[in-house]
Amino acid sequence: MTTKTSTNPPSSEEVLLSTDGPLAVIRLNRPEKLNAFAGTMRDVLAACLEWVAEHREVKVLLLTGAGRAFCAGGDVRALSAIRERKDEAAFRGLLEAGRRIIRLLRCLPQPSIALVNGVAAGAGFSLAMGCDMRIATEKARFIAGFGAIGLHPDWGLSHTLPRVIGPARALDVLLTARPISAEEALDIGLVNRIVSSEVLEHEGRLLATTLAHMAPEALARTRANVLQAVERSFEDAFDAEIEAQLACFRTEDLREGLAAFAEKRPARFQGT
Repeated sequence: MTTKTSTNPPSSEEVLLSTDGPLAVIRLNRPEKLNAFAGTMRDVLAACLEWVAEHREVKVLLLTGAGRAFCAGGDVRALSAIRERKDEAAFRGLLEAGRRIIRLLRCLPQPSIALVNGVAAGAGFSLAMGCDMRIATEKARFIAGFGAIGLHPDWGLSHTLPRVIGPARALDVLLTARPISAEEALDIGLVNRIVSSEVLEHEGRLLATTLAHMAPEALARTRANVLQAVERSFEDAFDAEIEAQLACFRTEDLREGLAAFAEKRPARFQGT
């Protein structure tokens, strides 16, 4: 893997951004604290997502954590200090930073895949749910611990979770704050697949590479319409599908795809 330097992508010791061909990898890198957010990590993560969005040579984003955790959420000690000061403005700033990150993930032109290598708790759970897909290891644990400390879910979790697993299951997860194992997460549709820890990044890269070789116009429009489907009426969904399909119809990639199908060979999409 090589780290881009030519256009100075944002990075820090605690949030690493690297690229490998059409793939970008953002790695939370505070393993001694289970990659819990602290200091400038939220701002750097947002800047990394903005960089990815601006670089269309990046086709797919992988998001993961260093060490034995994906992300343990926010720094509880820092939150306690804010509460003791009754510093509502500082707390609102943390919430708005979360909104910015999840909005950027949702609005990326590229698909995003969370590689959940361990615990994903609090904001870490929300961050994983902000990605389009999730691959987990058998060691993954999803914990919405907000209610256990007297908080409401944030970083969009009360929006994303019920749309993925349904309202009843989402309430079970959110109200009980119980850990969700990788096996249960797969059973309820919270993750797409489970793989062993040893092959997590390999499997993530295989999926990302498959997506990276799809026709870009079709990929982007399919992703956008699926993400927006639960918020549209039946007729609006059909209108959006027809508009997207017509846009794909106009591409040279469709001609190539049809020719490749007829000739029984892999398609060579060019993004035109």
